[in-house]
This record gives sequence, C-alpha cells and structure tokens, in this order.
Amino acid sequence: MARKGSRDRRSYQASKWRIPAGCRRSSVYRHSILSNLTPPLGARDVAPRPDDVVIGFTVADVRAVKLGVKNDPWPEDVVDPDHPRNAAHALTVGWHGLGRKARIRRQQELTRLPSMAFV
Repeated sequence: MARKGSRDRRSYQASKWRIPAGCRRSSVYRHSILSNLTPPLGARDVAPRPDDVVIGFTVADVRAVKLGVKNDPWPEDVVDPDHPRNAAHALTVGWHGLGRKARIRRQQELTRLPSMAFV
C-alpha cells in the first residue's frame, strides 16, 4: 500500500511525456484529402525527414477532447511549400486561451484516444 502523498512512479512518468527540444513542431494533414490526390499520398510523403514520426487520429476523436481540425491548404511558412501534401494541410484548433494545466490535460487526452496509431 502506498504512503499518503506518494505517487505511483510509473503513472507519474507516463503523464510527463514531452516532445524533445528542437522537435516542437508538428504538422497536421487530412488523410481523406491525401488519399484522394493523384497519386495518393501516405505517411512517408508527409514525413520529410527520416526521424519524423507520423501519428494518426480520427477527427471525431480530436473533437471529443474539445479540440478541432481546420483545413489550411497550401500554407506558405512550411518546408517545400509546393509539395502536393500541402493540399491536405490542416490545423489543430482549440488550444488558444487554455492555461498550462488545461493544455497538458488535452495533450494527455490525445495520447489516450482510441484511434491514435503510429503510422
């Protein structure tokens, strides 16, 4: 039995998931648009660097954690702005105005979504 005030280290460490410094960027692409392009694009096409990781969520699950997805095709401030993947570019919205704890809570909720998958 744990002492009063002590924490289960495993659950605490799992809740401290962080993006490594220097990797604080993320891009969002709509799968439905990528798959309808000619030729269709996939995970390898949206990850320009070999160490990039692609994670998939359904839009419905993102909305379930009180965030949203907004189409943002052909952004100008990205690497290789003429790449066809940018037709499917989108933004995750709903972060504005959240305090630190609320933002971390939403990030943790994203990691537990049923549709979350490494692609």
